[in-house]
Amino acid sequence: MRRLRLSIEEIRQMLYEPKEAARLTLKHYNSLSKEGKALSEVICQLDELDLANFRENTDVLSIFAKFNPKLPLPERDLNLDDEAIFRKRMEEQEEEIQQLQDRLKVLGKKCSKRLILLGLSVFIILALIGFLISPYLYW
Repeated sequence: MRRLRLSIEEIRQMLYEPKEAARLTLKHYNSLSKEGKALSEVICQLDELDLANFRENTDVLSIFAKFNPKLPLPERDLNLDDEAIFRKRMEEQEEEIQQLQDRLKVLGKKCSKRLILLGLSVFIILALIGFLISPYLYW
């Protein structure tokens, strides 16, 4: 799946929510299609550059100034806050941990209630057995 350029997060979502796999695959396909078109346009623009004129740094600037692809900036240039993704993921993980802790508390309460009921049941059964047997013990 990684060779298809799916992100680890997309793979994780597909594995945890198989019903979302089709939607995520279509979304990935559309983004790859847009990226492919953008790259094709960049390649066409680069093919038109005269690479023989790269002799000095001013030449490089003047040649690339003519290079005018009608493309948006890459996502990494638009999203200057690289830590935002990390923070978002950390918040999601903290929320998942909190949910798991809440579920664990609920299960702990259920187990403790069941254990108390089991103890009381055993005590009552033993008391009844003792009550039934006691007259025969002192004959």
